[in-house]
Amino acid sequence: MLWLYYGLLKNKEHFIISINSVGCIIETLYLAFYYVYASKNARIYTAILVISLNVVIFSVIVLIIQILIDDSSNRVRVLGIICAVVSTSVFAAPLTIIVKVIRTKSVEFMPFPLSFFLTLCAVIWFLYGILRNDIFIYIPNVFGFVLGLLQMVLYAVCKNCCVSKESDQSSTNNTVNGNLATFDHHEHHRHQIETEQVIHQMAHQQKRNNEVQLPTVGSAV
Repeated sequence: MLWLYYGLLKNKEHFIISINSVGCIIETLYLAFYYVYASKNARIYTAILVISLNVVIFSVIVLIIQILIDDSSNRVRVLGIICAVVSTSVFAAPLTIIVKVIRTKSVEFMPFPLSFFLTLCAVIWFLYGILRNDIFIYIPNVFGFVLGLLQMVLYAVCKNCCVSKESDQSSTNNTVNGNLATFDHHEHHRHQIETEQVIHQMAHQQKRNNEVQLPTVGSAV
C-alpha cells in the first residue's frame, strides 16, 4: 500500500502502480483465505495487525504527508524514505528463519522457490531503480539480493544434511520394520508349534481313552 501511494505521488510511475495494485489484491485474497480457515485466536491477532498496520498507521502516514508537507518533491522524498525502511524490514524478516535453519540443520522452514524468487524480485527491482535513478527503490533491493543469495547458499549447504538425516531415519525405520517382521514370523511359528502340540496331546489322550474302554466292551459281550 505504501508503494502504491508512492507511485501515485510520483509522476509517470505506472509500473509501480500496476504491480503494487495486483500485489494488494493478491495479499487481500491471501488474508481472506487465512482468516476463514484460521483458529479464533489467530483471527483476532490477524484482525488487530491488519487494523493497526494497514489502516491506522497507513492513514497516519497519508495524513502527515498530505497535511504537514506542502511541496510535492518533499512528499515524495519523505514517503520514499518510509517505503525504503519498510522494504528493508520486510527483507530482514526471514533472518529468524535463517537462524532456525542454522540451528536445526534443516531447510524444512525455508523452501527454495521462495528464496529464489525473492532474489530474482530484488534483482529486477534493483535494475528498475537504477534505470529510473530512484535511490528509494534500488537501495532496499541490494539488501534483498544479498539476503536472498544467502538463503539459497544456506539451502544448498543444509540440504545435504537433511538428505543424510532422512537416509538415516529411513534406514532405521527399515531395520525396525525388518525386526518386527522377523519377530512376527517367529511368533507365528511358535504359536503354530504349540497348536500342533496341543492337537497331538488331545489325539494321544483320546487314543488312551479308547484303549481303556475296549476291555470293558469285551467283558460285556
